[in-house]
Formats: sequence, structure tokens, C-alpha cells
Amino acid sequence: MKLLGDKDCIIFYMCSLSEKFANLFLAMRERMLAKKLSKTFGSSFQNKTSKTILSGMETMTLSAETDKKREQVLNSVTEIMISAKNNPQKMLDYIKSTGTKVYVIKNNSKLLKNLGEEDGFILPADGIKAVTLNLALNNAFSFKTPAMFVFREEMLDEYYILQQFYKWFSYRSGLPGFDTRTQNIFKKYMTKGYDISKLTLEETLMLQEAVARDTEATDFAIEVARLRDGGRNVLNKMQKDGGASI
Repeated sequence: MKLLGDKDCIIFYMCSLSEKFANLFLAMRERMLAKKLSKTFGSSFQNKTSKTILSGMETMTLSAETDKKREQVLNSVTEIMISAKNNPQKMLDYIKSTGTKVYVIKNNSKLLKNLGEEDGFILPADGIKAVTLNLALNNAFSFKTPAMFVFREEMLDEYYILQQFYKWFSYRSGLPGFDTRTQNIFKKYMTKGYDISKLTLEETLMLQEAVARDTEATDFAIEVARLRDGGRNVLNKMQKDGGASI
């Protein structure tokens, strides 16, 4: 049996995310919402840029600000990528120019896995996770860390960096889905066997935002790969493994 390498695992992760969400979330959506909405007449849930209003068996989502920010992110990242010619080092240099730290790990391949993180963009942390990151990356002691990028050296792939760059830019632009509670739900959801039916309606809507941000970043990287001859092998692999759309 052939074992997957690190880059194969990246591709599998990027491609299986939205397919898994579609299979689990969309198939259960009507049953879940019907049951929960019947108990939450007149309720509403709000994040930074949108609001979902529940009334009886009807829902209405006010997302004009979210949609506007999504378009701004798409346009801005496209301009930055074109300016940098999607050169990985130039993309990383842009990140550094904003004051966001970028670390490349050479001798500690298990650090991120042990912290429940993937290579790339890492949100601000506190507690034990922050202490571990500070000791490993800065040889310093602190209970807080800012947003940062951490890559293993072998993971510096241009399309993967582009996907992570897109997520980071979405976070900086104030799109929803990046708060600690939502990200905790998202990481549990990505765990094999996680039962999405146990989520409350509010948690389901939070998860939907987190998945949307991840999918937007993945779709952008796939589209760039599709438009470039050098990315055809990556694109073919992604499409073969299931695609990346909700």
C-alpha cells in the first residue's frame, strides 16, 4: 500500500474539506433546522458582518457586508498575487511587511501536529499553546502569541502558501469565522467521526462561516493552479480526489 507524502496529505485535506461538509451538513440541514427553528421563534444570531434572523420556520440572512468584504478580499489578494507573480518568497515578504511573523521549522516536524495546528496561518493563541510556540520559535516565555505563519521547510509549496495567504488576508479584513470558539468547532468538525448533529443552531452557523473561509481560500488556489500550466498536475490531483466546493 502506497503511503501519502506530506504534499499529498495537503492536497487531500484541501479537497476533502468541502466534500465532507457537503455530505454531512447539507444532507442534514433541512431536518436540523426544522427541529431547531421550531424551538427558537424570533431568535437571531449575529457575527461581525452578517445576521441570521429566525422566525418560525423561516430564516433570513443579512450578509451584504460579508459579501462586500469577500469581494474586496478576492480583488486585493488577486492584485497582490499578480504583483508578486505568485512568487512564494515575495508573498511571504508581503506578510512580513505587515508585521506578521513567518517562521520556517527545520528540525521540529511534530510541533504543529502536537498543538492541533496545520502548516501555515495560525491564529492568536494563549495558554499552553502560546507558551509552547514561544519557546519553540522565539526561545521566550509568554502566555500569548499574535497571529503568525509557521511552515515546515518541505511545505513551502506556492499553491499551499497562496491558500494560507488568502485565509490570513480574510482574517485581517474582518471576515467572520476566525474567532476562537468558531475555530474550535471547526477543528473538531475536521476530526474523523465528529457528529455535526450535536451542534446547536448557533454553532452550526458558526461552523458554516469557518468552512466558507477555508473553502474560499482553497477555491482561489485551485483557480490559480487551473490557469497556470505549471499547476495542471496539482489541479488534476485535486479534481480527482473530489473537488473543493460547497
